[in-house]
Amino acid sequence: MEQRVVLDYLIDTIKTDPQAKTQIHATETVEAAHLEHIRTNVEFESELGLDHWIEKLHPTPAVCGLPKDQAYNFIVKNELHSRKQYTGVVGITNAQNAKLFVQLRCAEFDSKTKDFWIYTGGGIMHDSDINSEWQEAENKANVMLNVLSELASQRI
Repeated sequence: MEQRVVLDYLIDTIKTDPQAKTQIHATETVEAAHLEHIRTNVEFESELGLDHWIEKLHPTPAVCGLPKDQAYNFIVKNELHSRKQYTGVVGITNAQNAKLFVQLRCAEFDSKTKDFWIYTGGGIMHDSDINSEWQEAENKANVMLNVLSELASQRI
């Protein structure tokens, strides 16, 4: 359900450009960093620039909620911590194309203190169980911690 909400948001937002040519691929399960993820590739062509689309599409409901402006204002007003690097848009671009992904979790490293911060979250829906969402966020953090530990052990 969480993935469908985000997909619908992306499609509806892209449709605000009536000239955009859109192709939505089949939803699939992919493995990344020891986790399975649901992914639907959305391709579109538009005369509007990349900056326009990043501003329109980010943040997605996966990290902000809906309705977007109301949810964003609530988060800014009520969260007691900074999300810093928790979310963003990452990808590869050139003059003609951009391949972008919603970044949903990350790690931040302080080279002075040698401290890591891991940012994860959960998709809270109307029927979510808060305890299982918290466990999911911890599981995501543990996957990232394991990946970072593997990388650290390989460092010479």
